[in-house]
Amino acid sequence: PMRAYQQNLSSLFLAFVKNADVRNDILKWIGDCLVENRGKNKEWSSHNPLTAYLFVSDGFLLNLNFVLLNLARPFAEPYSPKLLKINPIYAITQNDNIHLRDLHKDTPMIVRNDESINEKNDQTAFNFITEIFFMSHLSYTSSVYRLHRMLLKINEELSQVQQAYQEASKLNGPNDENVQRLEQAMEKGLTAFLNIKTVLNEPCLLELSNALLTASCSWLVYLASLPEEVDSEETMKMIRQLPLATKPNRQL
Repeated sequence: PMRAYQQNLSSLFLAFVKNADVRNDILKWIGDCLVENRGKNKEWSSHNPLTAYLFVSDGFLLNLNFVLLNLARPFAEPYSPKLLKINPIYAITQNDNIHLRDLHKDTPMIVRNDESINEKNDQTAFNFITEIFFMSHLSYTSSVYRLHRMLLKINEELSQVQQAYQEASKLNGPNDENVQRLEQAMEKGLTAFLNIKTVLNEPCLLELSNALLTASCSWLVYLASLPEEVDSEETMKMIRQLPLATKPNRQL
């Protein structure tokens, strides 16, 4: 039932983005949803009781992630020529032509000291593939990655509760009130752990996520190996030798 629901939801959004009259509105809605809920992925959100009121549910973000992964499926293939249409400048641009705002505020893994004002204020109209690529990654971080962090945290807490339960049982016996409370907490934590684990191990989600991530890796390797004097190519060539013999392209 859940897979059928997600597939139908993805088909609905696919029909929307194919319609030129509503495509811009749909992309704006998706972008606004992701931007307004970025705080949910912060570390403090896991401990803040207001999180449930400030942001959408994990289920909403997970379903949105599924929709975006399906929209990314046509180019989510290692060394696909369609990956060449992704414009990496999208991540640092500050213009008004994008639907996923404020990406330039994120802390980069590699500091670029030579960023130009022209790149940041480039008024390029970014294509659909570029927008879906970056939206898919942000959605994955806000949903799957966040749930994985929660899973690890619950697992750690379960180990602590289980140890406390075993020690309390030896000292006070299984009928002690505190021991029973620990047992209830352990059962509650185990239920949450199994629920999240089941969601994250859904076969279709794993397949779509793996496709996007492997395609992204091949695209990043392509950018890193692209000679500085070459702006673009028609095909993506596989790397035959590491480390790279040339300096990484500045687009990286």
